[in-house]
Amino acid sequence: MDHIPIIMTLNMSPGRQETPRPNFKVADWPKFQEELNKKLNNLTHKKKICNENEFHARLKGLTIAITDTI
Repeated sequence: MDHIPIIMTLNMSPGRQETPRPNFKVADWPKFQEELNKKLNNLTHKKKICNENEFHARLKGLTIAITDTI
């Protein structure tokens, strides 16, 4: 025969990686609200949202403000 068996053992355990998450139970909520209010005051727009692009732009600004505060 012209076939040669190849025996191979691979150790490929992926390991566990956890992404750190905020602990909201120990948050200083008054300070969080104060910081978030500062950022939201910079985003305040008085005119109505007239189109989808404007909606997404404001949503992005809101998401960034919340994420940066966290």
